[in-house]
Amino acid sequence: GLDGGHWLTGLLVAPSHRNQGLATRLVAQALAACEGPVWLFCEPGLASFYKQLSFGEATALPGSLAVRLQRYNQHKTLVALCHDKEQAA
Repeated sequence: GLDGGHWLTGLLVAPSHRNQGLATRLVAQALAACEGPVWLFCEPGLASFYKQLSFGEATALPGSLAVRLQRYNQHKTLVALCHDKEQAA
């Protein structure tokens, strides 16, 4: 857990298994197992995939994640997204 929520990292589907809904099912299982908000960082081109799974732009990040995102964005561009069951309900 992280500041009352969770950080989703390292989602990868092998190229030969893509476009079969595996990533959607993996994310859905992870979300079902988590209480509270779930944050993730992704490349801007992947944001639409996560938005289909009810993630939205993260307006406020826990301090430790904000620092990490700032550090990552010195080398590449990532966007922060958040899924919150309570807000989605």
